[in-house]
Amino acid sequence: MHTILSKIEGKGNGVKTVIVNLSTIASDLDRAPEYVTKYFEIEFGSQTNIEGDKYSVNGSHTADKLAQVLDGFINKFVLCKYCRNPETSVVKSSTVAKGLDLKCAACGRRSPLDMKSKLSSFMLKNPKSSSGETTSFVGLDEPEEKKEKKKEKSSKSSSKSSSKKTSKSKKKDEETNEETQEDDDHVWSTDTSQQAVDERKKKAAGGSAAAMAMLDLSDQDPVSMIKDFMSNGTPSEEDIIAELSNIQETFSMRSYATARTAIEAFTDNTSKGALDLVKNKQSLLTKLSKRKDGKLGILMGFEQVCGADETLLKYIVGILQNLYNQDILTEDIILKWHSTKAKSKVVKETCEPFIDWLMNAEEEEEEEEEEEEEEEEEDN
Repeated sequence: MHTILSKIEGKGNGVKTVIVNLSTIASDLDRAPEYVTKYFEIEFGSQTNIEGDKYSVNGSHTADKLAQVLDGFINKFVLCKYCRNPETSVVKSSTVAKGLDLKCAACGRRSPLDMKSKLSSFMLKNPKSSSGETTSFVGLDEPEEKKEKKKEKSSKSSSKSSSKKTSKSKKKDEETNEETQEDDDHVWSTDTSQQAVDERKKKAAGGSAAAMAMLDLSDQDPVSMIKDFMSNGTPSEEDIIAELSNIQETFSMRSYATARTAIEAFTDNTSKGALDLVKNKQSLLTKLSKRKDGKLGILMGFEQVCGADETLLKYIVGILQNLYNQDILTEDIILKWHSTKAKSKVVKETCEPFIDWLMNAEEEEEEEEEEEEEEEEEDN
């Protein structure tokens, strides 16, 4: 995310703080700029102003204070409550009639927004895209006026098409159990017959009977699904890796997020589980590392597990050293993770001695190679 930029305009009672790059920041967060502006208004208790692409809040506020308040917005309305990933979208709640959830593209879970919050209520009443255009949340009821327009459009379309249908096609339409979903430009039809539902489940589960059964459990999540699969008999490492692919498809997860979730499941979020995984299941970790973005996901998984456990935190350098020595992780990916991907400040600080060693070890190897070349030249 870009650093917030601001400037003070006006004097006395007319002073206001203009957030110069609010549109850019809102785009970075994939949220409507109106939501961010409204949050400032609520937190500061001051009126905000939107003039075209110029966003301001009454009063004089420093950039540091604005950034501090913005962090609150990110924590409450952007970050996944489970994996703390920012790749979320606002969708209609799956449990509350008039509620909103954050759906995470990384771990696949939903975390409910606090509907007692003024901003949550504002978002519910004013659904907007990240560009600020009026839209509708996935599955969210649309305004009555818009519904009526669509109903009229659908009726006209149906009247025209019905005159062209044969009696045979009409009978077929009546027998088909369909649920119609509409938007401004198209009418989409989804077959909701039990056979069609089962077929979609089977496809999502990758043909796995166990995964299909798990799809029927509303309280399932990727971590518990991996744990259940591993506890069901003694699956081979190949079966475990294959099941990860099924779960990734089921929850539409990113590749690195699948590996990260796997580490969470393999370790059971415990010190004993983490140390046992590194010491006794190196073959499984090697296979996991060979998946797309697997190495990065492994690092992010151990970051999450160790960052949440003070006891395990002191072992993280040893864990990384071990995985590096076993060629499960490479120097390049470790340095990339530490410099650009790691989110936990305490984990990054704890790993700094190891990172320094990696960087210096590379320099020492280059110096040794140069010395060897010089000696060979002298001998010749």
